[in-house]
Amino acid sequence: MPVQEELQVTLKEHNISKKIFIKNETEGYDTYKEDKKTLYTLARAAQYDVVDIKEGYARLAKSPNNSLESDVWVSLDALESQATYFLTLTTNASNPKILVEDQTYQPNMRLPQGEYRVTLTADGFLDKSVEIRVDADTHAQIRLDLDTKAQDEQAAMQEAQMASLAIQEAQEAQIAQEAQIAQIAMEEAKKAQEDEKKKKRAKIAKEMKKSVYLDKAQKLMWQDNTAAAQVKKPWITAQNYEAKNYNDTSGDSASAYCKNLTLVGYSDWRLPTKKELKNLFKQKNSLKNVSSNWYWSSSSNQNATERAWGVYFNNGDGYSDFKNTSNYVRCVRASKYLK
Repeated sequence: MPVQEELQVTLKEHNISKKIFIKNETEGYDTYKEDKKTLYTLARAAQYDVVDIKEGYARLAKSPNNSLESDVWVSLDALESQATYFLTLTTNASNPKILVEDQTYQPNMRLPQGEYRVTLTADGFLDKSVEIRVDADTHAQIRLDLDTKAQDEQAAMQEAQMASLAIQEAQEAQIAQEAQIAQIAMEEAKKAQEDEKKKKRAKIAKEMKKSVYLDKAQKLMWQDNTAAAQVKKPWITAQNYEAKNYNDTSGDSASAYCKNLTLVGYSDWRLPTKKELKNLFKQKNSLKNVSSNWYWSSSSNQNATERAWGVYFNNGDGYSDFKNTSNYVRCVRASKYLK
């Protein structure tokens, strides 16, 4: 069989073409055997001609255009029949759904050269579709416009939810007291108490609207006053850190701050877990007071007890920081009435 025909058969068996491209920067060797030596480093997306295949390696013809003065051997895994390039997309929305043509976008996905339609959808934002040309590694930042109508509806629903929550919890807290008063109080006294109760509920509802965020997805009530974007505390005090008491959160610490916090009449606040913080970051646009910085979680690093996990409220990343570092604090409490 002629050499060229034999080569074509071999190429077909390995499902590659004679003209190939380098998938990633890779080493070119003087032989395919075990005692091979590196001759060149071949650049990603460079094109070569295959002239032979042996034991999982392809011999590439020398190419003046790519500064190859002799043939080289490279692994078949380093080759692709069509050059591909990285497409990196960023947007101002949290957790968007992105389609490239009909394919779900993955970070740093690889695509052949061409024109691609990119479609983005995200809660609270208007849908957007753009054309992106890929001729080399491409980074595109796509900004979505806020859906103001949806935000207004969400704010109205949350305001109604907060008022209902304030009434329900205030009623439960005073059931025992009202039962005793009902037996001995005169009608005038009961009417005066009902008036006072309405004022208290209205005050709590007003304070809650200014100072907390209701996380219905996790059934949590979050601190959302101005202190949530100002107060910074260490996970443990410097004294405990120096003494290697890495789990002692007494003193002026993030956990102690939440434990001692009284807000909208509640004193059962705590430091959130890493998972709770990460889920809150997805709702960042609904918060009134937030710093685009690190917030402490209550989750200690099990592999390094001198560290604890925090969440970066700029991009949602998690990081294990030293416990004597001062980071922002946002407290949380559970609420069984959230639906």
